[in-house]
Amino acid sequence: MTIATRGRSVYPDTRCRYESSIEPDTPKKIRYGKEVEERVERLEAALGEIDPPYPRRWIALKLLEKDEEIWGLVGEKNPRVIELASELITELESIHGHDSLIIIANERACIASQIARRCIRIVKPRKPTLGDRFDEIATHPILELHSLPP
Repeated sequence: MTIATRGRSVYPDTRCRYESSIEPDTPKKIRYGKEVEERVERLEAALGEIDPPYPRRWIALKLLEKDEEIWGLVGEKNPRVIELASELITELESIHGHDSLIIIANERACIASQIARRCIRIVKPRKPTLGDRFDEIATHPILELHSLPP
């Protein structure tokens, strides 16, 4: 609420809350499992030689996922990075016993599960009040107390 004639807010902290709400949040870096992180870091270092149009970490993950478009984009600029990515994919697949695409998807699902676990709070249902119980009896479909005359 403001006092327009005086140009000030009735609530002095409103401006501070508004300014903090328009500041951009800095995204947190998602950390995958140890094996995946090591390979992502190695690919990021190898990508340092080229100037990609996307963030290096994202490209490294896409290379591990065998994304054809990113393979083509990086392969044009530096085929050695593709060779390294192939080696790292082979290592990951031998460690986990699955395709690298499935490994990355599983890592993301685990992270999503952790986030959900932190956000969801399971509470005990509240005990029904006397009024709730009366309403349940009064509107019961068989007893039909609600249709009785007063």
